[in-house]
Order: sequence, then structure tokens, then C-alpha cells
Amino acid sequence: MKIIERKKSNRNPILVTGSHRSGTTWVGRMLRMSSEIGYIHEPFNINLHPGICNLKLDYWFTYICESNCNMIEESMGKILSFQTNIFNELKTNTNLKDLLYTTVKLLQLSYYRLMKLRPLLKDPIAIFSVEWLVKKFNMDVVVLIRHPAAFVSSLKVANMQHPFKDFLNQPLLMRDHLTLFKNEIEQFSNSKKDIVDQGILLWNIIHSVILRYKKKYKDWIFLKHEKISNNPSEQFKKLFNNLDLEFTDKIDKKIQLFSDERNPVEQHGGSQILRNSKLNIWNWKSRLSMDEIDKIYNHTHCISKSFYTDDEWESVV
Repeated sequence: MKIIERKKSNRNPILVTGSHRSGTTWVGRMLRMSSEIGYIHEPFNINLHPGICNLKLDYWFTYICESNCNMIEESMGKILSFQTNIFNELKTNTNLKDLLYTTVKLLQLSYYRLMKLRPLLKDPIAIFSVEWLVKKFNMDVVVLIRHPAAFVSSLKVANMQHPFKDFLNQPLLMRDHLTLFKNEIEQFSNSKKDIVDQGILLWNIIHSVILRYKKKYKDWIFLKHEKISNNPSEQFKKLFNNLDLEFTDKIDKKIQLFSDERNPVEQHGGSQILRNSKLNIWNWKSRLSMDEIDKIYNHTHCISKSFYTDDEWESVV
């Protein structure tokens, strides 16, 4: 990837997305170290504080397009201008910890507005709505991609079950993105499936959409989790430059600190970003059995071959 000259005039909001468990939090927080950035965390996440994000969504992976954008367009505009609904947020505060969180977030957003910072929205749950977000808000897009076995193993370790009915309850999403998966989604909605099988279907669904984006949008940045993990300093330098953000020695040192080989390989909790990034690439080999790896390879290969060679599965095949 060629490093382009930094254009200080670029004020486009940035969207960091991809599949969940693909490193979006890591990448988002490394980009957040730029003094030019105001960080926005997962407004599509239905579990987050309603006042902070100004959104109230009913389904995981809510799909927004021209046909239904009225439901969030105004709120998303406020989010990207660092506005919040203090009254909605205060209603959810039940203890001192909640109140402290609200206070800190309000001060943070006020600072972002005062300094006129460039919004960076980190949200893998928005993956199906990227086209609308780009069209409406002229966002610069970074899409993270992750190896199928690594993705499934991450779900397995966290026992992260998925409510597949949330897909079926969105007819526009089924129509525009998930038609080919309709029968499987119905089966997974009607009975609880093994977490590995859930992960396989989710990886195929999400990465089939990412593959479509990759073929269609040549100006978006598509970045494999493994590539940036293998050489964080070099890859983040390219990413900063391609997003027209200044990459300083101070930022470089912090990135090296967060990805150093002396850091632990395993991290528990979704917000942990201190890791041995190189060894983290291969931790799926110890998390999964050979039978599970074979199964993941066989059931994702139709799509995964567009992103990963057989060598990247090593001796699995």
C-alpha cells in the first residue's frame, strides 16, 4: 500500500468496521491516539447507554438503508457532531458509577465539539449499514477482516451466542444482503446450535458482504487482522497516512507498547488491547480441535478463499 501525502483539510468522519472480534477495537483505539480524533464507540450496539449514543435500536446488526433511514438519520448526525441526550442518559443512571460514567462522557464529548475534532466511529455492528453511512455522511471507511478459524475461536472462548432471529426480523436486511443464507438463518433461529456452527455461519454472512464491498468500493481500506498484527508499526503508519492523520513518534511508541511480544497472548474482556499481536494471530490453533478447524475450513472455503490462501491454514488442508 503506497503512503500518500497527508491532506490536513480532510475532515471526513472515519468509520472502523468489519466483523466483530476482528480487531476493530484495537484499530479504533490506536487511531484514537491522534490528537485530531474524537472517538465514538459503537452506536449500533443495543446494550450501550441510550443518551450517549442517541440511538435506540431493537436488533443486533440493525440494517439502515434509504428505505428506513428516517429512524436514525437525525440521531446519527448528532452522534457525529458529538451531541448527546443528557435526559435519556440520566434516566438510565442507577448508581454513582453510572453517574460518573455519564459525567466523564459528557465532558469528553464537549471537548470534542470545542476542539472541532474529526469523528471516528468504531462499530462492527454497523457492517451491513456502511453504504448508507458513507452516502449520507461522506465517511472514510476501514474494514477489518479476520481468519475464519480465529473468528470462530474467539466466539468459542467468549461463548458469544448470536440471536439469529434478529436477522429474520429485518426484512430489508434479508432482502438486500442475506437472501442466500435465508434457509440456514431460519434453522439457526429455530434451535440452538453449537457455537462453532454459529461462528461459521456468522463468518460467512459477514464476510460475504465484506467481499461484495471489496469488489465494489476501491477507495475503502480493507485490512486483514493478521497483516496489521504481524507488523503493527508499519501497517498503522500506512493506515494513519491513508486516513490523512499525522503519525508521530509518540504514537508509534505507544503502538509498539500495546503490541509488544512481551505482552500476554490471551486477553480476557472485549476492551483489552494490550497483547502480543504476532502470537495472537495463531491462538486459534490452541483453542480449536483439529476436527473443528477442518470443519471451519470446509464450510467457509467458498468465501474465505477470496481472503486467505491454503498456506494461511498451514497443514489443515
